[in-house]
Amino acid sequence: SQLYIQRGKDGFGKREVLKLPQSDMFVDELESFADAIVTGQPSELSAYNGVVAVAVVNAALRSIDRNGQLVQLADVLSEAESRAGAKAQ
Repeated sequence: SQLYIQRGKDGFGKREVLKLPQSDMFVDELESFADAIVTGQPSELSAYNGVVAVAVVNAALRSIDRNGQLVQLADVLSEAESRAGAKAQ
């Protein structure tokens, strides 16, 4: 897998590859989980981290639908919290 960054509205052709060290995200996550069990310290991976990651993707998709308009991550998170609260009641 490769990670890219695309600045501005110049499009796909001007994206840049971000150099990252070789790793296996699944092994890394399992090792983090095991370390948390052994040490009793919380893992840096949390449900909240997952919520934020999904919100980032959701904000990006909304931005695409709006022709590149800025979508505030805080707004996406707030809307999700409102929907979750409504469903819990």
